[in-house]
Amino acid sequence: MNPASKEYGGRSKLPHNLKQLFRDVAMSAPDIVLISEVILRSEGAHYAEVLAQKVVDVFECSRQLLSPQRHYDWGLRALKTVLRHAGQMLRQPSTSDQQRTMEAEMQIVIHALKINTLSKLTFSDSQRFVALLTDVFPGVVAEDQVNQSLIQQVTTSCQQLGYEVMPNQIQKVLQLYGALQQRMGVVLVGPSCSGRSQLLHSCSLHIYVKQLLTTHVLITCHYLQVKALSYASSFTPFKTNNNAHYSNTHSIPSRWIVHNCSAG
Repeated sequence: MNPASKEYGGRSKLPHNLKQLFRDVAMSAPDIVLISEVILRSEGAHYAEVLAQKVVDVFECSRQLLSPQRHYDWGLRALKTVLRHAGQMLRQPSTSDQQRTMEAEMQIVIHALKINTLSKLTFSDSQRFVALLTDVFPGVVAEDQVNQSLIQQVTTSCQQLGYEVMPNQIQKVLQLYGALQQRMGVVLVGPSCSGRSQLLHSCSLHIYVKQLLTTHVLITCHYLQVKALSYASSFTPFKTNNNAHYSNTHSIPSRWIVHNCSAG
């Protein structure tokens, strides 16, 4: 009933006999520019009208110019994530001045676009996306924000794990860490031998050490080897004779984590 891409099998069309029982309702596409402007104004942007149009232009051009990938999302959900992140940066003490210029707010929006988008793009698409930002925001120079202390901590974590320190890999760890700060669930995609496991271990060790030093709370990581599991053990089996669900390899550690959090 809800339209989705061809690769997504979670929704299907209604059968013809059931479709006749429903009445068609005409729907109109939402005004994305107006929605973006309202969000930016609620976040405290002074030039919300101009910024909203430029952010929507970036998403529309990215949908048309970049390669079609299954994990790319140029819809309203991803757009709202960028705008909310830009609002958080606008409310920071260093940028919450009442005399902000349009160029300063554009730089903040560019940073939000890069942080929330570059991590999921391929190498060729990332170069096109940076060039697209230059075209949409002409004359605006937004230097990348470099956190030297964070880079040093990630480098130390890689050295402790025995990994060779590579600038590209450090950058990916920083992108993963930034994505985890913005989202509850993050998926790492890539071909075999691309360093996904090393990336996850480096970021996990950094978060573990940082959490231990700041809050003195230990973090337990649970790893599930999905390729070594059968379909029945990965998903909750359902018995039709008694309508009962049984635990699987995903629900058992989740239940254990919730129990420990409530007990602590």
